[in-house]
Amino acid sequence: MLMIQIFFWCLVGLLFYSYIGYSALLACVSLISKKNKTNHSIFNSKVSIIIPAYDEELFLRRKLENIFALNYPKELLQVIVVTDGSTDQSNKIVESFPFVQLLFINERKGKAAAINRAMPFVTSPYVIFTDADTILNVNSVQFILSHYQNEKIGGVACEKRIFLSKNNSKSNYAEGLYWQYESFIKQMESEVHSVIGAAGEFFSIKTNLFQTLPEDTILDDFIISSIILKKGFHFVYEKNAIAVELPTISLKEEAKRKIRIAAGAAQTLSRLGIWPYQNMWLNIQYLSRRVIRWVISPIALILVFVFNYVLKSNSEFYCWLFSIQIFFYCFSLTGYIFYLFKIRSGILLASMYFVFMNACMLIGFVKYFTVGQSVNWKKAERTAI
Repeated sequence: MLMIQIFFWCLVGLLFYSYIGYSALLACVSLISKKNKTNHSIFNSKVSIIIPAYDEELFLRRKLENIFALNYPKELLQVIVVTDGSTDQSNKIVESFPFVQLLFINERKGKAAAINRAMPFVTSPYVIFTDADTILNVNSVQFILSHYQNEKIGGVACEKRIFLSKNNSKSNYAEGLYWQYESFIKQMESEVHSVIGAAGEFFSIKTNLFQTLPEDTILDDFIISSIILKKGFHFVYEKNAIAVELPTISLKEEAKRKIRIAAGAAQTLSRLGIWPYQNMWLNIQYLSRRVIRWVISPIALILVFVFNYVLKSNSEFYCWLFSIQIFFYCFSLTGYIFYLFKIRSGILLASMYFVFMNACMLIGFVKYFTVGQSVNWKKAERTAI
């Protein structure tokens, strides 16, 4: 029984560290860090924008109009759209924009392969990757490029936001809150040392730091970030470079996306291991944000519940702790019922989304190591504006 108690409290400690302790640690370290702030002065340079777009006819025209409406000299922009395997009207839409370079082959090999195909065509020292279904704020390119005045910066991670309106379901608000939390963590990481992973919807790197990706790569954004960090460069976070994405139409569609990301996380960990960097602080970040959050936390939630069930007959204290867990999961289940009946309750849906994310992470890991995860996934359906 003593060993069960030890395991129980170790797991509770890991969960506390994963969701609260790590962010508190970052906040404390950032207070004593003397890292210089970025000079956002004008830094005009030629820059390439790569847009992988498989069957994106619903978003492509709006995306390209958004690119050419950016507050940046058009003569300095090189825009490349990769539509490999597309069977819709994507190619015709791209061809209607005379200054856009279209890359197309009939075979669809996934996003990593699309990026590999585009990079040899890049003619500028900096490249921006952005998804077809996102909208960028007008000054985003200038904010990104200003960081490259610092030679130590190898890449820039940008802000991802979920477009919310009164027509969105409350689960979309829970997703929006989740991304606000993610943005806070990335801001702290950037202030302390370096972001360890960019959001694939919108990020940038120095062109000469790119390495060809294995075509079966699922999380291309994280692998690209890791390659640059391993070369000794920093990845900085720029909160003023914003990509706005429409929310998924349902929790079922969001589950598809989350499970795919979780499978990608399993692939990433199997390839990078648990101590991939030479820099100790980067490894601490990686262990905290990836290994513990991705692998240990979903399993720990289950084991804490099981161990607590065994221990509850030991004392009133453990019985009280078990009652709290029962209440939390009932609370989350109520949130799911409210979601089904479209009843508004932010705190209920937030707890439901927490359980939902961890369940998707666990399912994704099991899926990757049993049946595998194709890079040619079915896209999650998104709402209309």
